[in-house]
Amino acid sequence: MGAVAACLAIVIAVDGILAPFSGGMIVSAYAYGTDEEITTAGAVMNSGTISDSGEMKGQPLMFYLSGKDIAAVRFSCKNQQINFGDWTEKRDEYGNAQNFTVAYGEDESEYYYLTISWVPNAIIRELTDNEDSTIAALPEEMRNDIIVMGITFENGKTTTKAITISLLDDGRFFASFDDYQISEEDTFINRPDSEAIGAAPVIEDNYKEADPNEPEQIVIPNSITFTGTIIDNVIESLVPIILVDVEENSGLSYDKVLFELTEEQKIGN
Repeated sequence: MGAVAACLAIVIAVDGILAPFSGGMIVSAYAYGTDEEITTAGAVMNSGTISDSGEMKGQPLMFYLSGKDIAAVRFSCKNQQINFGDWTEKRDEYGNAQNFTVAYGEDESEYYYLTISWVPNAIIRELTDNEDSTIAALPEEMRNDIIVMGITFENGKTTTKAITISLLDDGRFFASFDDYQISEEDTFINRPDSEAIGAAPVIEDNYKEADPNEPEQIVIPNSITFTGTIIDNVIESLVPIILVDVEENSGLSYDKVLFELTEEQKIGN
C-alpha cells in the first residue's frame, strides 16, 4: 500500500508540474449538428453522402473547434474547398476557398458557432461531368483530402492540427483529427489567403422560381459576378445549399459550384 501511495503521489506531482506548461493548448474538433467528436481514430460521418452520379445528400463534413483562448486559426485545404461561417455574425466569412485565416477571440462560448464546411466540388464535377466516372474509379488524390489548421493562442503559443477526409466506396466520408507536422511537401499551405466574401451570394429574384433552362446572374459581394443555371433543388443539409451549373462564357473556371444561402434567401425574401 505504501508503494502504491508513493506512485500515486509521483503521478499527481508530475501532472501538477506539466499542467502549467500546457498553456491550455488542447483543441478538439466536433461534427456540427451531431456534436460527435472527431478523434485520432476517426469515424464515418453520418451527415452526408455522395453517389456515383455526383448527387450529394446532406453535408459531408461540417465541424467546429473547441478549446481555450484561441486567437486565430489559419485553415489550409489541400485538394477540395472549404468555407467558414460565423453564426454570431461578428467575423468575416469565407466561401469555397482553400486558404484563409479566422480570428477567434477569448470568448470560448462563441467557438461552437464558428463552423467550417468541407465542400468536395472537384469530386462533384468529376462524377457529374463524366458519365463513366464512379467513386471507386476516382484517383486517390481526389478521394482523399486534408485540412491543416495552424492555431495561435492568446498567449502567443501555437500548435498545428489537421483533419483528414476520405471518400469511401459506398459514398460516405471518413474523417479523423490529430496533431500534424508540416513538411516541405505541404506546398498547399503556402498559398495566399482568400479574401472574405462578406455575405452570401446575391441571386436575382427568388431562386425557387428560377427557370432551370435559363441562366441567372449570381453576384458574390466584393468579388465576382457570373451567370449560371440554378439546379432546381436545395441540397438537404444543416445549412441551405444550392448547386449552380456555371455558364461556359461566365469567366468562372468551375463547371458547377455549391453555395450556402442565408435564411432570408432560403425562404425567398
